[in-house]
Amino acid sequence: MSPGEPLREPGSVNTISLKLLALLLGIMAWYLIQDAIRVDTVRRQAAAEPRLDPPAGLATRRLDRLPIHVLAPPGARDWRVAPATASVWLEGHPADVARVDRSGVRLFVDGALLTDSAGESVMLPVRTHVTPDARVKAQAEPMLVEVSVRHPEKGEGP
Repeated sequence: MSPGEPLREPGSVNTISLKLLALLLGIMAWYLIQDAIRVDTVRRQAAAEPRLDPPAGLATRRLDRLPIHVLAPPGARDWRVAPATASVWLEGHPADVARVDRSGVRLFVDGALLTDSAGESVMLPVRTHVTPDARVKAQAEPMLVEVSVRHPEKGEGP
């Protein structure tokens, strides 16, 4: 190897492989950025859009301040849910919507996979259960809540 000789030939297999790898990484990064922008845009649009009127023949009703429960295995620790209540939008035939009362709607988060490590909190989706005889669609607001361990020693009561 002489002092003026390049370390690698421009057309060598290593050089081509590195250029292809750099190109693929660049394309993948571009797709990830575009996806993140798209998800953020959809979230902002969904938050800004007012609730649309129901189609003709359907009625809506809102039930406010329903408690959110945590489904957890027996012997699990106490969990704190923030916010502790949510609203539910019911949509369906007017007679079906009118028949549903607060006692027929339950809100819960699935805490089966939660750990009871200190200081840990997670965002979980709120699930809605309406009595089986009610033929209505139900949507909770907010759709996500923060669930964390309740620490009685820190003054966090029931």
